[in-house]
Amino acid sequence: MFTRTKFWLAVAALTACFSYGFSLENHSEYISQSSNSNRQKNPQAQPNFKILQAINPAFYVAFGGEINEQLSKRDIQSSFTGGAAPDSQTSEEKQTRPAIGFLGIAGYQLNEMLSFELYYAGSAWPQKNTLSETLTVDTFGQSSKSNKKAMYLQFGPRTLLALPIHKCFSPYVLAGLSFGYHRTKTTFESGGIFNAPTTGNDKTNTWHILYGQGYGIRSQLTTNFGMRLEVYTLGFYGLSSAANLIAYYSF
Repeated sequence: MFTRTKFWLAVAALTACFSYGFSLENHSEYISQSSNSNRQKNPQAQPNFKILQAINPAFYVAFGGEINEQLSKRDIQSSFTGGAAPDSQTSEEKQTRPAIGFLGIAGYQLNEMLSFELYYAGSAWPQKNTLSETLTVDTFGQSSKSNKKAMYLQFGPRTLLALPIHKCFSPYVLAGLSFGYHRTKTTFESGGIFNAPTTGNDKTNTWHILYGQGYGIRSQLTTNFGMRLEVYTLGFYGLSSAANLIAYYSF
């Protein structure tokens, strides 16, 4: 009788242990499922930017428009006395139309911070400048006027370094080299008491290599599509500047 009682007590103890073990296993599985469900419901808990990791898609192409230089006007006035020097000189220079152009870009975005690209830019129609000068000696005067039209194209490599504050707002700086071609045509006319009226024209074609630097803002609107607004300047002393509005597609 005593042995039978011990046997049933042992069976009851084993049953309780197995039941407790199964309850722990089921409970841990429930916890795992709950945590997975919470991760799926809250994907924003993960960081939006992986600064030092490669991104996908990484390649992109971009197209846009630019305004090269801005409307400007410069007036110069000076006076002279004595001898045969001009009594006064007036010079007025005005840019009547900035150079409107287009640009295309092919690039590779290594990560959220660093990108490499090749760009090409060209003028859609000429930039126009007008220069008027007047020389006065005693009561006699001489005047001249010239009109200049300029066309350009530029291409070269650039490196872009961004600060990924947010996917819709990432300021950046860029730098690179620019191989450029400029073609200008100048027509002039002059006349006065000292010289007979003359007219003429002059054409020049030049190639140059310049350092370029700029800054801008990038906005990643979707996974594949974004916009950029930037200012790019050629030359250490600001030889020429362009404001660019760019749309790009990543693939």
